[in-house]
Amino acid sequence: MDTLFRSRMRWFGKRHGEYTLVRGDFLEETMKERIIQSSIVFVNNFAFGASVDHMLKERFADLKDG
Repeated sequence: MDTLFRSRMRWFGKRHGEYTLVRGDFLEETMKERIIQSSIVFVNNFAFGASVDHMLKERFADLKDG
């Protein structure tokens, strides 16, 4: 993911600041505060069913708009 992100940013001529990639389960309670404090959250929920998708929407409800 890191290599792809950096490659795409170079391709589009964009600059970016520092970032941290975190691999884990968004639904774990230990991730809740980290998610709320994040400015960008990327989720590939294509493989999830409706139940997990709904739980993710509830988890992300407290994120800042934008």
